[in-house]
Formats: sequence, structure tokens, C-alpha cells
Amino acid sequence: MNQIRMQQEIIETFNQYCKNVICINLNDIKSVLQQNEHPLLIRIHDDVTNITPRLQAEMAKVNPDKASKAVLRIGYSADVEVQYEQVQSILRVINDAIPNVNLVWGYGIDDKLPDGHCSILLLIG
Repeated sequence: MNQIRMQQEIIETFNQYCKNVICINLNDIKSVLQQNEHPLLIRIHDDVTNITPRLQAEMAKVNPDKASKAVLRIGYSADVEVQYEQVQSILRVINDAIPNVNLVWGYGIDDKLPDGHCSILLLIG
């Protein structure tokens, strides 16, 4: 897949899930895409209690020396809002794996998720 098509797909993915997001805008995503020729997009959809362990497993694969910018979108089903402690835990996992990253993040309801579920879209560049 060529780089322009990959960037378009990443932007479309965030546009699909980021309608009600706080803080994130298209310029944030483009900035990450311009930062790195091969950005990493991590997508996790799971029960709220499984999100942090799954994110830890994914972050273990990230090279911290190649990550300087990231955009994080946390989504949750309408029946269960992500608690402050869960957001802290997610941010801690990211910070532990890539401590020098400039992170922009937001959260919001994702009406595509089943009850009790949460989603993470994390773009790292």
C-alpha cells in the first residue's frame, strides 16, 4: 500500500470514530502522519476491563525511539462511560512505553460498540 493511500485510510478511520471527540482534530492526525513514514495504528475493541491489558501488549511492540507524536481516541458504549481511573491507566501505559511522546487525546461515545465495551484508536508517529 502506498503512503498516501495509507494516510487516507488512517484519516478515514479517525473520521469514522471521532465525531464526538474532545481535543482531537484533523491537523493533529496529519501532524502524526507527517512525522513518520510508517505510522502505527493500534485498534482495540473489547470489554472495558480488558482494554488496558490489551493496550499493554500492543505497546510492548512499539519502538519508543521512533515515536514522537501520537493521537489517542478512547470510545465507550452509551451504557458505560470510561471512568477517570481507567483513562489514567490507559495514559500511564502509553507514557510508560513511549515516555517522550507528544500525545493528543480525546474520548466520546461510540454508538457502534456493544454494551459494556470500550475502544482505543492510537496513532503513533
